Amino acid sequence: MSLNVSNQTAYTQDIMVLPPNSFLGGEDKIIGDIHGNLSCLRSVLASIGEHDRLFMVGDLIDRGEQSGAIIPAISLFQQHHPSQIYTVKGNHELMCMRAINELEAMVSYFTEETDWDVNTEFDQSFIDTWIYDFMNRDMQTLESLYPDTDVYDLRLYITNGGAWLIYLFRHEVEQELIAIDENGKVIYREESSLLQIKKFIESLPYIIHIPGPSGFNIVHADMPLSDQELNTKISLNDFTLTSEQREYAVWAREDDSILFRDNGRDKHSTRTFVGHSIVAFGHSSVIRKTNTINLDIATFRSDMCLIVNQRAGTCELQGPGMERIYKYPALQSAFEELSLYLQKH
Repeated sequence: MSLNVSNQTAYTQDIMVLPPNSFLGGEDKIIGDIHGNLSCLRSVLASIGEHDRLFMVGDLIDRGEQSGAIIPAISLFQQHHPSQIYTVKGNHELMCMRAINELEAMVSYFTEETDWDVNTEFDQSFIDTWIYDFMNRDMQTLESLYPDTDVYDLRLYITNGGAWLIYLFRHEVEQELIAIDENGKVIYREESSLLQIKKFIESLPYIIHIPGPSGFNIVHADMPLSDQELNTKISLNDFTLTSEQREYAVWAREDDSILFRDNGRDKHSTRTFVGHSIVAFGHSSVIRKTNTINLDIATFRSDMCLIVNQRAGTCELQGPGMERIYKYPALQSAFEELSLYLQKH
């Protein structure tokens, strides 16, 4: 599938600042990690009104069965509804970019090896075998085969639901959408879906900030800055983060005593919407001490999305998995907790 990247893909700063939704009746809706669940994404997109905006907390891809279709679906929606959908970068987008870099570094070796011949017709069982072999060989052997590659990063990504990327990469090599020049460098044709996915991810900010009395932040894992630090950066037209702040924004978890910190934030700080820590598996939907709301409900497994309507102060569950919500008592409790919190705050 060819993908026309628009709107957000031109944005390359770490911090994106958007104005409040000024349309009468327009709503700002925020959803958690989609993780490759195309049916849930389509259900949410169908519910977006003419003047609504949809914000996503990252982790668009991996684990779900339709990861390769998520970014094309978002881009297509952007083409028809400019300025209505925004997303930040999650740790899975970060891992995906690193995995693409490793595949690009490995491809020159593949042209010479019998276990990955780029002239061989694409075959899923062949890739299944290659992935199995790659995941089960000892690290020393892999590092000797691919000395210019961080094989650990690629194995980590596959372990966390990234096998779809290997299939897509190999398929596009077979279709000559990805080629190799005489120096072993990867060249993408403009029709390459992988190229467009790469451009899309590269463009994503780490933080989206909406100012004003009812303002809010979107970040994947946790805010790496206090309100004062963020506002100072914006006033100075400084929309960059340090490498440490970027890593924190996509990896921090409240139960990680080594990484997690409050960063000068408290219960009076600007409301921040995050994902990353799965509510359905026991994490809280509300972190009161920093006014943070967690929307990750394992959509790849629950087949539901948790949606907050920021202006109305309400939340709802949506998706094909609603009929099986009884299987997730922790999610039901978290939903009730969030509903009460939004009503009172």
